[in-house]
Amino acid sequence: MIIETFMSFFRKEEIRHPEAVDWLYFGLWIFTHIYLALVAIFYFARLTDLFPRAPIFFGSFDEPYLGAVATYTILKEIRKKRGVRRHHHGGIFVIYWLILFTVSILLAWRSPLYRFDDLLHIMLTNALATSVIWMGSFIHKP
Repeated sequence: MIIETFMSFFRKEEIRHPEAVDWLYFGLWIFTHIYLALVAIFYFARLTDLFPRAPIFFGSFDEPYLGAVATYTILKEIRKKRGVRRHHHGGIFVIYWLILFTVSILLAWRSPLYRFDDLLHIMLTNALATSVIWMGSFIHKP
């Protein structure tokens, strides 16, 4: 199942001989999306009430996560230079973070159930950092 998902992630021309860079690209794609989903689930389901150490856990992955996003962006640029056209749009991922952050801020501001906490700080950091990384990638069009 993982192999089929990996193969469907890339276009037909790339499937014949995926290189190590392709595997790394796919692995980073999985990691970044799982991290985003877990942060959103923990914040909106208020799981930090049940797991008070969750912000520490997510905070420990914050810098490696941002490094993974930067590496993902570099690999995307390498793939562009190799002539591989992507059919996945990384800009959508930045929009996900910005939407998550905006909704979280509004909930923390308006709802007594949500608060400005460490998890919201992690979302702010990641939303701004991914936006800056994406803008750098967007400006550097080959």
